[in-house]
Amino acid sequence: METESDRIESVIDLMVFDLCFEKEMREKECYITDYIIKKLNPFKPDDTDEFKKEYIKTFYTFTSKDKDVFRCLKFAHHLVKPVRIIMEQKNG
Repeated sequence: METESDRIESVIDLMVFDLCFEKEMREKECYITDYIIKKLNPFKPDDTDEFKKEYIKTFYTFTSKDKDVFRCLKFAHHLVKPVRIIMEQKNG
């Protein structure tokens, strides 16, 4: 079962792939960085831990239900050759 931290790590990984392989990610419609940046709001110094926990839960729900983000998280490692090679080495 995927946890909130697993999902956030996957989103971060995908955004790193966006940085490294922008052309390939865009060609396969797996580039999500601009979209995620529009959805995220940085924490403020006075945000409570409780607020941050709820925000993370909301972000997890968003990334689970948003069809574009979900598609990229699920299929980028199949669609984008450099990502596929990296993931095969990581899991291999």
